[in-house]
Amino acid sequence: MRKVTPEESEQIRSLELRLGSLRFRTLMTPESNRLMRPERLGNLSGGSGRITDEEAARIKAIRRNSNKLISMGKRKTPSERKGGKRREYEVNRKQRDWLFKGKDKGTSLKQWQTDNPGWYDALATLDYFDIDPDEKTYYVDKE
Repeated sequence: MRKVTPEESEQIRSLELRLGSLRFRTLMTPESNRLMRPERLGNLSGGSGRITDEEAARIKAIRRNSNKLISMGKRKTPSERKGGKRREYEVNRKQRDWLFKGKDKGTSLKQWQTDNPGWYDALATLDYFDIDPDEKTYYVDKE
């Protein structure tokens, strides 16, 4: 772990404002872990926290795909289409699945499926938001 840089803390503050605290904390948390505490996020955005290399890579991925995450978050969910309420925790988890398991533009479908064991989760996320994968507009921007 290393100390967060001023540039990273500024990125964290801006992403938290754009996406919302709960969504950003969900995206920063690995799938099998508990949600990042608000106090820790406050320390990171304040510049006094410590960050791992994995979390720094997550910040970069979230920053690169923030516009797609915002537009995806505005789409109706299956429960909303049926007249029910929106379950924000479910939307956040689906977005996390898409962001870290989704296909980037330069990868073939066959290679993506063999390299990524969570490929089905990413496709299920696109289906959840009623996005046709053949549109080829929701690629994950990776380095």
